[in-house]
Amino acid sequence: MNPGVQRVDIRRVARGTWLALFGVAIAFLLYACWLVIAVDAMAWRPLPTYVQALPDVPQLVLYYYFGEALGPSPAIIENAQFIFLFLSAWGAYGLCILHGWNKDKPRLFFFLILFVGLVLMYYNDRYNFRRVFAGELINWLQVQDTSSRSPIRILIEIGCYAFIAGFMVIAAWLFVRKWSAQSAYAKFFFTCGFVAYFVASVASATRYVFSWYDRVGYLLMNRFPETFAERLAHLPEGLGSHTYPPQFWLMDWWLEESIEYVGAAAFLAFILFSATEFQRRPRS
Repeated sequence: MNPGVQRVDIRRVARGTWLALFGVAIAFLLYACWLVIAVDAMAWRPLPTYVQALPDVPQLVLYYYFGEALGPSPAIIENAQFIFLFLSAWGAYGLCILHGWNKDKPRLFFFLILFVGLVLMYYNDRYNFRRVFAGELINWLQVQDTSSRSPIRILIEIGCYAFIAGFMVIAAWLFVRKWSAQSAYAKFFFTCGFVAYFVASVASATRYVFSWYDRVGYLLMNRFPETFAERLAHLPEGLGSHTYPPQFWLMDWWLEESIEYVGAAAFLAFILFSATEFQRRPRS
């Protein structure tokens, strides 16, 4: 090696790359939020042509970026969140295998639990399996009130969230107990992902309790000119048999999806940092 040439620290370059990618992801979310305010809420800017080009959908930036992925909306933020979660889950599985080769049982078990938790989170977000399960159970129990705001449905969905949260809480406990030597960046991203999804999950699970999503969404909507409420009136009244007021979508899409997006991006950054820090032990 030429003594005049410095050796490149690949790990340091990789860490800088992962940090930059996380920054880009957050910057994109902030840009999408700014567009909602600038175009939909305040009418400072005209509606982008790529939103106007979508046929038979509400002409709103909010719907374009933050809408439901199962509907006709491009749902940029939610689909990106799905990609982040999918990559995080399988990255955790890969690290589980690598630490298995290292015979590092604490980290193997941690990434195994994290993998299961992330897979459940992915399927819950992507396919709304808690709602499907709640609907099937309600039909089996022959409950009269099948609406989204029925007490039995709320309790079942909270139970589904608690089941998923159990895996993530175990993973968090293992992380705190066993990974004191982990880098500050890895600790930050894991904590950020855990807290973001904890907040979003509690909010989503209790959204119908005292109709607080409707109440807070109404207060948020009234912080902007009346034209914003008029535009929100063009949003779909509901999904399937469930109906919601326009202000509900501000909470369900804009706020909740933003928090989950940050959490998914943070988990992916944590997996990438963990992969960068992995060191294979020599065979004895």
